[in-house]
Amino acid sequence: MSAPRPSWLRRNAAALGALAVLLPTATFVIGAQEWVTAEGYLPFAAIEVPAGDTTDYAGTTYGPATVRHATPADELDVPAGAMGLVLEFDIAPGDEAQLCSVTLREAEGEQREWLATGNRAPCTSDATGPYEGSLAFVVPEDAGPFTADVEVSRLESAPTMFPPFIRFLLD
Repeated sequence: MSAPRPSWLRRNAAALGALAVLLPTATFVIGAQEWVTAEGYLPFAAIEVPAGDTTDYAGTTYGPATVRHATPADELDVPAGAMGLVLEFDIAPGDEAQLCSVTLREAEGEQREWLATGNRAPCTSDATGPYEGSLAFVVPEDAGPFTADVEVSRLESAPTMFPPFIRFLLD
């Protein structure tokens, strides 16, 4: 009479143990790599600039920034229950070309956010001297106070992990 044959589970215990370790490890490694690829180059830490001040970022000076109510000269179509705002900030470009995008945010309360109307880019890569960036926003009448987040894209440098962004604190 021969010895009883070990069960399938006992015969494959080493392979099942390896699978129990390798499957979660592979899932974590792949997920972490995808997160870094998708999220790692998004703006991460704010460089807060008090109202009326300027800041230097990558050789370019930004600020001061102001926000004002839109006037008829701004030709902004504002529906009922909303108000038009114009964000203006000075830019003194450095040696490296840069582009930027701007988001207007509520500093308190619901912390809603708005993108500018139209297709104008406030920062231009071909400017050689100081200029003013100006963007119009349509926001609800109950919105405010505001901050302006400026995300800068450096055209000549490789992107950096977790780049900072400029946050203007507005009056």
